Amino acid sequence: MRRTRAAKFIAFAAASALALMAGVPPAVASGASPVDSSIERGVAMARQSQWALALRYFHKAHAAAPDNAAALLNLGLANDRMGGHEAAAIAWFRAYAAAAPGAANIAKVRKRINELSVALEVNIQKLIDTDVRIANELTVQRQKTAALSALVRVYAELGDIANAKRMAETAGRGAEGGWNAAYLAAALARRGDFSEAAAESGRIASPTQLSWTQAEIAVEQARRKNFDAAAETAGQIRVKTEAAYAFSRLAVLRARAGDTAGAEALLAKIDESEAGARAVASAAVAAAMFHAGDASGGSRLLATASDALNHARTTDDRLSVQAMIAVAKAAQAPDLTPAAAAADIDGGAYRDRAIGDILVLRGDQRRARIFHWTSIAGTIENDTKLGGLHDVIEAAKSKAPSQSAADIAAAAYEAARAFSELRE
Repeated sequence: MRRTRAAKFIAFAAASALALMAGVPPAVASGASPVDSSIERGVAMARQSQWALALRYFHKAHAAAPDNAAALLNLGLANDRMGGHEAAAIAWFRAYAAAAPGAANIAKVRKRINELSVALEVNIQKLIDTDVRIANELTVQRQKTAALSALVRVYAELGDIANAKRMAETAGRGAEGGWNAAYLAAALARRGDFSEAAAESGRIASPTQLSWTQAEIAVEQARRKNFDAAAETAGQIRVKTEAAYAFSRLAVLRARAGDTAGAEALLAKIDESEAGARAVASAAVAAAMFHAGDASGGSRLLATASDALNHARTTDDRLSVQAMIAVAKAAQAPDLTPAAAAADIDGGAYRDRAIGDILVLRGDQRRARIFHWTSIAGTIENDTKLGGLHDVIEAAKSKAPSQSAADIAAAAYEAARAFSELRE
């Protein structure tokens, strides 16, 4: 139950897809650039309904030209036509809207984004309703409680506090009660209701659950630039990994606010054994120092982050560190292109995130928005739980009821996270 951390083509035969493409130049035929050739190949595959192959070629075009509007739109269209991939389609369409805000078809694209958002929300509710039905048929109370408690997290992620509370009461305050309170407290903090979040966290007895909750609250306080309160909350955390996560995020946010001294003080509170968290925070503070003209301090912390990269425990940790180091290197060398700074990052979504952060640092907000959305799109496409939400229920029918409920709730949660990220 623990919340993890760790964020198409130019012409279809269908009239609705063709309508979206109005005003977009057609793919160039033989002799075209590699980008145009990849798009043309993708179009050919799409006309045969070979969506996986179409996506492969559109991704090839996007890799060669990450802010190419035609590639972005075609990626959105292909995901749209695949069915059940609403979240990825929305993200690619939002990237296209950022790349081509004045395109002749932009109103139709925005309309399609709204339609897909409604469809995604409907699919999430179908998953929730199915999970509730299965839970009510379970005869083992422990299994029923677990199935219903999983939905507390879904509603909390959606920001639906009322239904999250209702589901928590329905599930009861049993073995999962601590996590239910944790998810509610985190959702309340995201809403800015810190007093109620603190009251909800008072229901939690488990040190692990309470530490997770306090870390979530501290980060939300820092997002609102209430850094003193955030540091105080983080200082109460007793589980080392959660404290490291909180102080790392606080240091990043404080550095981005321009307070490098305060950020470095928060960095010092991260346990030496938490290499990933220390490296991310060190690189973020280094970037802020370079940006502020403190080359000496920036170089010192960039070296620290680079050394810690070899000790990152997980792939996500390593990629997060690589992304933040890329931002620091770009701040250190203003002539370095964003793509060159991020060239060593293995993961496409992390690379796009780093490029977006570099563009923000350099004041190019429009292009930064493109990479913000392509990063989200890449993350969603790599999430197997979001690969055809309407197929999840069918697949669950062949499993034991308790496992079916768990799988459906997990898919609903991932979809809810995507839905929250896709809001503008």
